[in-house]
Amino acid sequence: MENSAQTSHKALGELALVASHITRPLSHFHEDHLGLNPLNADTLKKIASVRSFQAPLNLALARHLGLTDLAIEPGLARDLAERPDAKLVIGFLKLDPGALLDISKYCAAAQLYPQIRRCVLKSNRQKAQAILGSEAFVIALREVPVFFPHLPSRSANVRLDSELEKAPQSDAMPHALVMEGMKTLMAFARATNRTLATLLGFRFPEAVRRQFHTGETISEVQIAELKTLLAHRGIA
Repeated sequence: MENSAQTSHKALGELALVASHITRPLSHFHEDHLGLNPLNADTLKKIASVRSFQAPLNLALARHLGLTDLAIEPGLARDLAERPDAKLVIGFLKLDPGALLDISKYCAAAQLYPQIRRCVLKSNRQKAQAILGSEAFVIALREVPVFFPHLPSRSANVRLDSELEKAPQSDAMPHALVMEGMKTLMAFARATNRTLATLLGFRFPEAVRRQFHTGETISEVQIAELKTLLAHRGIA
């Protein structure tokens, strides 16, 4: 068991990560959020590759995104030291983009279990598997009925067949089905700590962040199942 000094040291390190997200958005955020009119993300990154430009560009971008005025919740340090849910959300901020995408796919696959199970056309099942990943797809079929029966209600209105007809995913823009999982991670973060949720939102494409502002919530039982899902993947 960790003593209080170790716990405090970890919390300070995690506060430093929060500060880094606020002061160095170019190092952390999705490219959708890295433009400064008239400069797009690619141009901004090229300019920022010159070390002397990094600090002023990060400051300008932080101001543009409203990070310099971000209200830090008074209990954030305590949450990071004592609340497992806050530690889990800060863990999301530590993940590289590929790993964050993977856990979003796990969540999406679990939420879409009923639609996948009812899918008649083999070609559509194969499309869904390609979008969500083979591992996530298999997890959905095997684990959801036993471990995550309430997560699917989050995506109950999704029509799998029509969503599969949408444009394929890319590194810059995940498929709409994957965004179902991203929205759940965002809802969990918002229920945990608004400051951390704001920063996590900038790790996702603008389309996900925009949908998050609809005020979507997550129930306690769904939170419990989400944490179990992540624990099974070695995340929690």
